[in-house]
Amino acid sequence: MEKHPILYDKSDDDPSCLPVDLEELLLLDEHGFEINVYNEHGFSVPRRSPAIYQACGALLDLKQVHELFQGNEDAYGHVNNESPYMVYPLAFTRDLGNIKAAGLMPAFSQRLKHINHTIQDPNGDADLNIGNGDNGMPDAHMSPAIIRMSSQIYNSLSHCV
Repeated sequence: MEKHPILYDKSDDDPSCLPVDLEELLLLDEHGFEINVYNEHGFSVPRRSPAIYQACGALLDLKQVHELFQGNEDAYGHVNNESPYMVYPLAFTRDLGNIKAAGLMPAFSQRLKHINHTIQDPNGDADLNIGNGDNGMPDAHMSPAIIRMSSQIYNSLSHCV
């Protein structure tokens, strides 16, 4: 609470986000999962740490990876993936393993835009900086500080092998 005096129930990209009172908010939901809270920048703030830590290799459920790359619904109600991806099942599991994608997960796109804007305009006064347009936003011709290229999700054991 000292680090983040105001926390919210949803990410900052959701217009219905509201401040929460941690003293009143339950730690776990009815299924036993931690109820997420978010800081003013929309990043999740963990509310607890593990009592016992064991090192293990994390694997993804490859049957659900498509959800990580889902884009917006089109006019016909179809949802396409924003980036093509490849799955790499491990140890003959067929549906557990690692992934590699030719782009970024949509959930990270807003964060990347926020980071680039903060780097390009660290004081928050875009209209005073050289190279910025009349609308106070960074000039469209200004190169971003971080360019999205690809994504990989794998554990360190897989990387070493």
